Amino acid sequence: GCTSAYATLTDLLANAGAYINSQNTNGIIWITEGQIADTNVITIDGSTFTNWSNYDLTLQGGWSGVNGDTTIGANSVFFVPITIANWNSNVAIQNIFVELTSVAAPQDNGISITNVNGNVNLDRVRVDRTAGAAGGGVYIDSLTNSEIVIDNVSITGSSGFGLGIITAGGDVTINNSYFANTLSDYNRLFFPWGDGVDIYNNGGSMTITHSQFIENALDGLYTPLAGNISINQSQFAGNIGNGFLGGSTGSITIDQSQFTGNLGAGANIFASGDISVEQSQFTGNYYGLAGGSYSNVSIEQSQFTTNLDTGLYLVGVENVTLNHVTANGNWMGALVAYASDVNVSGGAFTMNGTGLCFILVNSVNFDVSSPTNITNNGINVATGDYCSDPYNPPQPKPITFLQSQGELFALDCITAQHRYVVRLANGDRGEIYCPVTGKASIDRVD
Repeated sequence: GCTSAYATLTDLLANAGAYINSQNTNGIIWITEGQIADTNVITIDGSTFTNWSNYDLTLQGGWSGVNGDTTIGANSVFFVPITIANWNSNVAIQNIFVELTSVAAPQDNGISITNVNGNVNLDRVRVDRTAGAAGGGVYIDSLTNSEIVIDNVSITGSSGFGLGIITAGGDVTINNSYFANTLSDYNRLFFPWGDGVDIYNNGGSMTITHSQFIENALDGLYTPLAGNISINQSQFAGNIGNGFLGGSTGSITIDQSQFTGNLGAGANIFASGDISVEQSQFTGNYYGLAGGSYSNVSIEQSQFTTNLDTGLYLVGVENVTLNHVTANGNWMGALVAYASDVNVSGGAFTMNGTGLCFILVNSVNFDVSSPTNITNNGINVATGDYCSDPYNPPQPKPITFLQSQGELFALDCITAQHRYVVRLANGDRGEIYCPVTGKASIDRVD
């Protein structure tokens, strides 16, 4: 049954903790909406509540205070950190706002859930720190493959990290959440860099939807050891490092997301499996997208514009597909290096220092049925063992077109300096050395 009502969570634990610990059932702590009068750090420790820790624990804020009424209103507001430690079952925190305005010890996170062996769910949680209130935002660690779900969470002004997660292979899902203005704090033991979100889930999948990573002191989102990664309809803007820095033992998918004004790369990623990017924008970063993979890379209907260095930078990949990709106004539109086959269809690479650069690529194939606009660059297409600046073009290497005999097709061969190879359906091959002007016919080359 329910306990008596108490003015603070500290009072509840002191006066009713023994009774709660004696109950063999999952429990919900109902917390009234509005400000809560706790003045000391709140700790619910499974080492103390050894029986209770074997059952699910929910901190449910926003309660009306009326017995039997489960309607949820405005968040409950705490002005002290909350810690849940050594819990053997599931933990949920809902409708809680932790607002820290005084200077706390460097290791005091707004919310800490440590050494948990069950799943963790945070829903409609907010952690804000004002200037001088040192400490991380939300910290979660699990020695098991606990599933972590972060939904409708906002964390701003933390130091060291906004959200920090460590699991032994658990899946992490972040939805409708906001992480901004994290500061670095190198006095911290874990996650000192000032990232908005740090996730070490050691092979577990990571799914990000409808979330924002804004103006953090280093990376917006950092995860070096995830399994499959999916980012959908999310924004990474104004971070001092990368918008997203991530490594995957599986595949990486980015869809309908924006990476804008990050001082590093908009996204800097490596995957053992495939990389797929669709309908996403990379604008005004140092690099737009920098990626590597042991497998295939597909970039479709995405834009890479006004990045300081290279819009799209792919190194050490297998087959690459660039389908209706736009890369305009970068120092280099797109660079592909140490790849197998590259297939380009549609799109535009214009107003760059170098439009397209291919380094030690097995073959490059342009789809003549869906022409690609490669014009008005310092160098339109560069190939070779390296890509130099527009004023020192590299030596030509072949770029292959598949073409039907007797048909006309267009090549940007006025300013480009490289060799085109034209292969006919019957296996005949011709070569064009650029630059040339006007129209030309080519004979078979044996």
